[in-house]
Amino acid sequence: AVWASLTLLQAMAPVRRVCVALTQTAWIALLSLTLAGASTVRQSDRLAVIALVDVSASVRELAAAAMGASPLERAKQWLLEAAAEAGPEDLLGVVAFDGAAVATLAPRRASSIVAEDLAFDVRLREGTNIAAAIRLARALAPVDAALRLVLISDGVETEGDALRAAQEQAGTPLDVAPIVYRLAKEAMVEFVEAPARARPGAPVPVRVGLRANSEVSGWLRLFVDEKPVNLDPETPSFARRVTFGPGLRVERAEVELSEDPAHRLVALFEPDEGLDTSPANNRAETVTLTPGKGRALIVDGFAGPGGQPSAEAKALAALLRKGGLDSRILPPAGAPSGVLRLQSYDLIALLNVAADELPSRWHRQLAQAVEDMGVGLLALGGPKSLGAGAWKGSALEPLLPVKLDVPDEVVAPAAAIGFLIDASGSMASSVLGSSRTQQEIANESVAAAIGALSPDDIVGVWTFDMAVHEVVPPGPLKNPQKAAQRARSIAPGGGTNLYPALREAGRAVAAQQAETKHLIVLSDGQSVGSAADGVKIARELRRQGVSVTAIALGDQADVRTLRSIADAGGGQFYEVVDPLTLPRIFVREIRIVRTPLVKTGRIPVHMASSTGSPLAAVLLEAGSPPPLAGLTLSSKRAASEAIVLVQTQEDGFPVLAHWSAGLGRTAVFASTPGAWAGQWRSWPGWEPLWTQLAQLIARPAGGVEGAELSLRFESDQALLTLLVQDADGRPVDGLVVDGAVLTDDNQRIPVALRQTGPGRYEGAAAAPGEGVVVAAITPKRAGRTMGAVVAAAARPLGRERRALQSNLARLEELARVTGGRRLSLNDPASAQGVFAREAAAQATARSPLWPTLLPWALVALVLDVANRRIAWDRFLPSGEELKKRSRRELAARSSQAAATTGRLSAMWRRSRRPRAQTPRELRQALGAAAAKRTAGAETEQRQEEKAQASKAQERALADVLQEHAQRKRQRRRAQEEGTKGGEEESASVR
Repeated sequence: AVWASLTLLQAMAPVRRVCVALTQTAWIALLSLTLAGASTVRQSDRLAVIALVDVSASVRELAAAAMGASPLERAKQWLLEAAAEAGPEDLLGVVAFDGAAVATLAPRRASSIVAEDLAFDVRLREGTNIAAAIRLARALAPVDAALRLVLISDGVETEGDALRAAQEQAGTPLDVAPIVYRLAKEAMVEFVEAPARARPGAPVPVRVGLRANSEVSGWLRLFVDEKPVNLDPETPSFARRVTFGPGLRVERAEVELSEDPAHRLVALFEPDEGLDTSPANNRAETVTLTPGKGRALIVDGFAGPGGQPSAEAKALAALLRKGGLDSRILPPAGAPSGVLRLQSYDLIALLNVAADELPSRWHRQLAQAVEDMGVGLLALGGPKSLGAGAWKGSALEPLLPVKLDVPDEVVAPAAAIGFLIDASGSMASSVLGSSRTQQEIANESVAAAIGALSPDDIVGVWTFDMAVHEVVPPGPLKNPQKAAQRARSIAPGGGTNLYPALREAGRAVAAQQAETKHLIVLSDGQSVGSAADGVKIARELRRQGVSVTAIALGDQADVRTLRSIADAGGGQFYEVVDPLTLPRIFVREIRIVRTPLVKTGRIPVHMASSTGSPLAAVLLEAGSPPPLAGLTLSSKRAASEAIVLVQTQEDGFPVLAHWSAGLGRTAVFASTPGAWAGQWRSWPGWEPLWTQLAQLIARPAGGVEGAELSLRFESDQALLTLLVQDADGRPVDGLVVDGAVLTDDNQRIPVALRQTGPGRYEGAAAAPGEGVVVAAITPKRAGRTMGAVVAAAARPLGRERRALQSNLARLEELARVTGGRRLSLNDPASAQGVFAREAAAQATARSPLWPTLLPWALVALVLDVANRRIAWDRFLPSGEELKKRSRRELAARSSQAAATTGRLSAMWRRSRRPRAQTPRELRQALGAAAAKRTAGAETEQRQEEKAQASKAQERALADVLQEHAQRKRQRRRAQEEGTKGGEEESASVR
């Protein structure tokens, strides 16, 4: 290859070889500089300070209780004082952290920062992770400024390694401003212990660990499933009087558990006044499971006043009882929350329940209970169920064996929905207890509402500040994901001018072709302009067929005006104090316009052919089912796993369908067990169908036979141990065991267990924070799932809530290893020194050059390839030709110079001759005839000179042409000889 390259270069003209060498050198040099990380370097006096503010529970609760004031407010004032002393180009940023870290203020000019910018009062996750905050702050650092970190914390670290993270940031000093506290009088409930499993009705021993750093007295209370346990029969409050300390005190009790399969035991200590500083650590809990016979939960959307069970729910409970399930009936508002309580039921039935009647968190928890723990789900119809209840787009929709979309002709004409959302600057306010803003939650609410609509509905989204902006043009919802993405991109900023925006959005909705037209307006402030204009616009929109719903968000909203707009527009009015409830309100509004998804009257049905369902035998034996009186409309899924047993005769809408979802099974009966069932209740297959359906869908009671799962905690790890035996008590080996750990805050943490002994499998998963953890494990044998094994336990009191004082030693060590300083939140001089120039080195700002070098390297590479692949030098003359051409051009120029010189010489000679007489003088001297002869002779002489010059030029041209022809013949012979020689050389090489 090298020889071929050299041969190729030798065959090139010299100028082409030079070009190839230059382009190759250029792209290799440019690429080398790019890979070497070449950059421009300049010095900068700019200083960037990033404050790391601890917002964990130990700071919020323990430090605040000990200090008698909010340490976060003090930190905010201290940072404002520091910013006031910063240079004009200095920057200030803020990272808030607890168990996680988030940038609440990107580095910006410190001189422009006001108190509203320092909104770091957020809650992310239980724990304290200083290391995560350090790494995030380093990532936020600008490249053109010297960096200094300021840690505002109590130093009580529960996660990560702050010292290691600080050492990784070589050259970056870390100042510490400790939040100093010490709890002189503190009592806490350190643990509650009870058996992980017990028999229903059997007495269960309970141990409660109390700890104090001084002598303390108070009352100890114990609750089982929120019901008090009588610890002292002699006291009417059921509490036990306790005096102890300093040190640990263990109190014992015995409780009797009900037949519920899961129980939550909570211990609460109430110290006497003045003997405790913080009540945050005076509570602890544990969990005990009591597996028993199958149970079902019926969430009754027909419930009467006070949650009284409806006749429909009672009829369903009677049917499930025939299938071996005892049922508990609760209204949506009383439905149990949390994975632990939901998994304690083998079947959960949703009867005429709308999506907005249960929080979205509950939807996700139920989905986890079905998919990870095998709980059965039965969704029944009703006026506000399934698609009519806006379940489309929820976490439960993918679990249902039917689609909630309905063909166009069924619900046509579509609904036209408009969303008019406040995007003024006030919407950037953080929601209490969250790092999210009001705008983000409003955006998510609109996105959730869009997800609940049909593709044929007409949707438009507008925002307003001082002007109106179209986010989603009004039209059919053909791409709901894109529309939701646009809604999530809304950003706050500007003032509030509602009324022109209300007019424009209302006109756009009114112009749509739809039977139902609805406009939802949300605002959190006072609008400029006259409130009467808004009421007038809403009244006019109502005359045009557009209803207007108004939502007043927060305590600064113009409640009176928005209520008047809703009244004039014929819609609903909502006053929302907690922005976290917004999604349910938006979905509720969508549900109102989705009522066409219900069909009543005589609805003939028939059994679908070749269903392959275990229930088919019941239908075949009982004969064709009679007509229904009511139905919630849905459509069939394309997946073959979804089995539709019964459907309507006319349109083929599903009536009864089921399939598997994860470890559980789900079914839909799109009617109700009461009035809508009509003649079904007297049909012979009615009760046998429900008996078989309950047994098919419900999770088998007792879990996996011979399997026992235990769950315990070490630090932030959940440790799981599974023991498996067969019916003869022999260990079962070779299983594939995996599953998930589920937390109260809807986290799902995958976990895998490996075999560590005969029939013994162990694994661990990260589970920081506090609260109840449920583990759902699914052992598989020969690729077949054996079922779900469930265990639950309460995470112990967090380490930071057990800390009675700041960890100053840890903070001082961080400052020492990084060359930082110890500052004081109570010292104004410390705040003034945060931006001190002598405390920070001059920054070396580096700007990488690869964005410039790499494109030029590619250009040079392309030119190099072109130079080597395209023989452009053949269009250039050879070296010998250039020499001859040069000689000819030189000879031509010499001839021209000689001719010019001759003419100049002749002119000079003529100028030296005596002056010739003028024609007049000649005529006078010689007469007219002599003058004429003289003039003719001169003319002939000039013509003869021109002819001689022309002949000389012709002879020179002939010589040039002859020489050119001879040179061409020589070049042809040379090329022929070179070609012959190259062929011989190639043959020898081969």
